[in-house]
Amino acid sequence: MPEGYIPLAETVVYLSLALKSNSTYAAWHNVVREIKNSGPQPVPLHLRNATTRLQKEWGYGKDYQYPHNFTGAWVAQEYLPAEVVVRRFYQAKELGQEPRLAMWWKKRLNSSGPVPPKKKS
Repeated sequence: MPEGYIPLAETVVYLSLALKSNSTYAAWHNVVREIKNSGPQPVPLHLRNATTRLQKEWGYGKDYQYPHNFTGAWVAQEYLPAEVVVRRFYQAKELGQEPRLAMWWKKRLNSSGPVPPKKKS
C-alpha cells in the first residue's frame, strides 16, 4: 500500500497547483439538469453486455467496436443515448490545459469523421 500513497499525493499536489476552471462543474450541472428534465436515458444497445442468448437476440453488444483494437485506441463510435447525442454538456474555457485538450478532441473528431449512423432493424 505505501506505493499507492505516492501517486495519490502527487495527484493532490498537481490538482492543488493546477489552474482552476469551473467547466467540469458546469458540465456536471448540465448533465444533472438534463436528467431531471428528460429522465434517465437507456444505454445504447451496442454498449450493453449480452450475458444471455435472449439479450444477444435483442442486439445487446451488436456492432460494438473495441477501441483498443484500433490505431491510437480510438474508434468513431457513439457512446451516448440517441436522445442526448446532440447535446453538449462540457464547454472548454481558455484556462490551463483546456484549450490544448479541446484542440486535441476537435482534431480527433475531424480525423475519424462523423460517427456512423445506427443501422435500422
